[in-house]
Amino acid sequence: MSDNGNNNPPEDEKTSEEGQQPRTEDSHLQPLNIRPVRITEQLKTAFINYAMSVIVDRALPDVRDGLKPVHRRCLFSMYMNGYDSTGKTVKSAKVVGDVIGKYHPHGDTSAYDTLVRMAQNFSLRYPLVIGQGNFGNLDGDRAAAMRYTEIKMARIANEMVVDLGPRNDFKETVDQVPNYDGSEMMPSVMPNRFPNLLVNGSSGIAVGMATNIPSHNLREIIDASIALLDDPNITIDGLMKFVPGPDFPTGGIIYGVSGVREAYETGRGSIIIRSRTHIEGKPGEKQCIVIDEIPYNVNKKELVTRINACIREKTIEGLTEVNDYSGRNHDVRVVIGIRKGEAPEILLNQLFKRTNMQISYGINMLALNDGHPEVMNLKQILEAFIKHRREVITRRTVHDLKRSRAQAHILEGMLVVLSNIDEVIRIIRESANKNDAKIALMSRGWDFSLLTELIARAADGSEICRPEDLEDPACGIHGNLYHLSDRQTESILNMPLHRLTGMEYNEVQDGYKDLVAKVRSFLEILENDSVLVDVIRKELREIRDTYGDDRRSEIQGERPEITMEDLIVPETAVITMSRTGYVKYQPLAEYREQKRGGRGKRAAKVKDEDVIDNIYIVNTHDTILCFSSIGKVYPLKVYELPSSSSQSKGLPIVNLLPLEENERIISILPVDKFDEDRYLMLITKRGLIKKTSLALFKNLRKTGILAIKFMEGDTLAGSAITAGKDVIGVFASNGYAAVFNEYYGAAAADGDEDAEDDLPDAEETGDNDDADEGDDDASAAQEKDISSYWNPAPDAKGIRPSGRASRGVRAIKLAPGAEVVSMVVFKQDAGMVLTVSSSGLGKLTPLSRYRLCNRNCKGVMSIKLTQHNGKQAQVVGVLQAQMNDQIVLITSDGILIRTKVEQIRVCGRFSQGVKLINIGENSELIAVEKVLGEDLENDAEIRGLNAPESEAGAASGEVPENSAGENPAGETAGENDAEAAPSDAAEAQPETGDPAAQE
Repeated sequence: MSDNGNNNPPEDEKTSEEGQQPRTEDSHLQPLNIRPVRITEQLKTAFINYAMSVIVDRALPDVRDGLKPVHRRCLFSMYMNGYDSTGKTVKSAKVVGDVIGKYHPHGDTSAYDTLVRMAQNFSLRYPLVIGQGNFGNLDGDRAAAMRYTEIKMARIANEMVVDLGPRNDFKETVDQVPNYDGSEMMPSVMPNRFPNLLVNGSSGIAVGMATNIPSHNLREIIDASIALLDDPNITIDGLMKFVPGPDFPTGGIIYGVSGVREAYETGRGSIIIRSRTHIEGKPGEKQCIVIDEIPYNVNKKELVTRINACIREKTIEGLTEVNDYSGRNHDVRVVIGIRKGEAPEILLNQLFKRTNMQISYGINMLALNDGHPEVMNLKQILEAFIKHRREVITRRTVHDLKRSRAQAHILEGMLVVLSNIDEVIRIIRESANKNDAKIALMSRGWDFSLLTELIARAADGSEICRPEDLEDPACGIHGNLYHLSDRQTESILNMPLHRLTGMEYNEVQDGYKDLVAKVRSFLEILENDSVLVDVIRKELREIRDTYGDDRRSEIQGERPEITMEDLIVPETAVITMSRTGYVKYQPLAEYREQKRGGRGKRAAKVKDEDVIDNIYIVNTHDTILCFSSIGKVYPLKVYELPSSSSQSKGLPIVNLLPLEENERIISILPVDKFDEDRYLMLITKRGLIKKTSLALFKNLRKTGILAIKFMEGDTLAGSAITAGKDVIGVFASNGYAAVFNEYYGAAAADGDEDAEDDLPDAEETGDNDDADEGDDDASAAQEKDISSYWNPAPDAKGIRPSGRASRGVRAIKLAPGAEVVSMVVFKQDAGMVLTVSSSGLGKLTPLSRYRLCNRNCKGVMSIKLTQHNGKQAQVVGVLQAQMNDQIVLITSDGILIRTKVEQIRVCGRFSQGVKLINIGENSELIAVEKVLGEDLENDAEIRGLNAPESEAGAASGEVPENSAGENPAGETAGENDAEAAPSDAAEAQPETGDPAAQE
């Protein structure tokens, strides 16, 4: 109900008696000015008022001066009390008391925290307050109580208030607003001479919105402001030539140029700030990671605590300790110890991933523009600042012009009087009092012929120095006479007699000339916009030259996305896979070298019914192609495999790949890159071979794709990467080998219509005669030149590239019961042929002993096989190896040995070889892999160690075969050399006749 003054409801609110509520006895005590409202509307209105109060009066900075109200009030209080950079520091409590007593209607904590932050050189890029005492640190320690600390304004803060003018006579450059109780006036914005919002940044949380503006380098921001003055149409890219990115007070390295550009274009973006670090110590010795700078707003103490937790919990393996040596000599120096042999770069990536040594910084450039919150880009903020400076300089110039005209007007009157001094004295002497003298002096005109050239006039004849507020038209120049104003007459009558001297006349004259020059310059600023811009530019350059410094934060490329690969040491590793699909990998460094014939070391624990099926030497950063029993291929990173100890059997690979029912992985191929000029070569156990462009497997799906079609009962025997003209060796389990060049010439291609579906029986291109007939297997002294092996004829018909879904063509004619066990891609001058049998015997044979033939031939004998554990031994692996390489052999019961190739004897094709590993009963050798010498050197370089020396098994914990009364590892004449004896006899003469008969 509303009150109409007589406690009666208005006529339009009256209702019938039946509709009125009955009055109670206490109804006369109820106020009648209660108005019913909806609670939802009331809450909405109250919340909006509260939100706008927080947004405008507390949380958000003004785009013009970059200050929140509390910052502005603190600086204004210090300015009004004279606590500037030229004076002494005063107690912080004194300033806080003045701030909350006059300007800031909140608690003392908010005011003191503001002063503390403005004094911290790790919070503001250019601190606005000079503090004496404890003002906190990067460890998060709070400042001392305000009764203990002292402060004063910094030099650069003077540039924010200097245009306010004298404390007792403001220049009206900005609007003044009353304080909370109306007893004081304070500026609504500071007349900054530099864009403080960008220079020092700002952060705050309001209601429903927040701001987070990074700090920048003063020199770069001012250069960008000048560039915008020179070219108002400059683009963001043009401004970024001057401002490449933020510049934080704590330094660090900024990643994410695209994020910076997005923030400068839209007002919102994200960047990565990373600690600046360096490595101390030499490779091979004890090293440490030293943190020199940390990201902005990161608590150093919490960072050290987190690193300590990573060491204690072994989240990061390889770190030993962390110590904080920060102090007076080093703002930040955190030293992290590294275990000898670890790769510092990998550990550093792990620290970036798991600690605040690297953070994401979100940019949200929200500020008050004309009293309203607005997200602004870089150009808009600079434009707002320049607009603010235009207004400040214009208002300052108007104020200075007004003052200069007023002073010049007084001096102008004094000059007129001094040029007519005798007449003036006569009138004054004849006057009865001051008022009469004043009227007499103003009532007549005065000759100023002597001052005609001195008194300033505009082109239209008007007086330049005439005050704008002088409304009396009778004053001033009329004709040839000068009429004094009331102000001039008052000043003349109050003038002391000593001003009548000649010296004083000259001083008045000089002062008048100076004021006239000022008036002319002020008018030029107000009338000519280019002159106004020159003033802004000049003042900006003065600020830049006085306070500018070098950039602290380094800006690098795009965001450093730390992947899992960055956290893994790129080293050579051994993958073991059992027949039932258990897989794992271990660093090769865990297996030290043994002499050949040693017993080896357990590589994997297997179940009773399981055996190790194969091993692979890879790099931990490689992608491995996993080929399944149904011809599909799946991609997998090596580091995605489980890294387990030698006593662990690993994990079933079915847990890592989406295999179908009854599908299993039968072969693995490591690939470092997928080049278009390389090929994937696949061969099956039945001797079918196919090659496909490696580029077709570049973007494999996790669900896998078809790589080859198998005939019924067939499966994959091997895979390799070729270059298109490589020599291929296909080795069968019965000791036979076919060596041919893969090249498929254009002429041959024209004659072959359907290589995609080339079935095994559809093509018989090989030699049908006895492959060994006439083979020249002479001694090593009779080596022949085989460079022609890699120079096929243009019409050579090797292996034609085909699609993923093809079956391939025949590579070798297999004897009954034999199957393909290995495929080798031979490189020119890359070493000899290493052949290993299931009995643990192996040998090196020059590639020249193998005759180059066409594919689909029977081949030649590669090794003489013997009986082992009551059955015929078979070939289990063939490699091309050099003397500086090493090999890794593994048995069916998981025993692994690593030995040097140079310890293996060079023999002919018909020899058995020498013992490579001592195999126990009910066990056999099942796989061999090669470790390149250069990979060993790379591993040592990554870990900062020397290349490993050959060590005996006893020194490394492995157990060689060395019983009492036996020679170690069969190195002297005995069992191993006896096995090689037939080889020596065979090499004494050229081989003739049927190799099978010789066997």
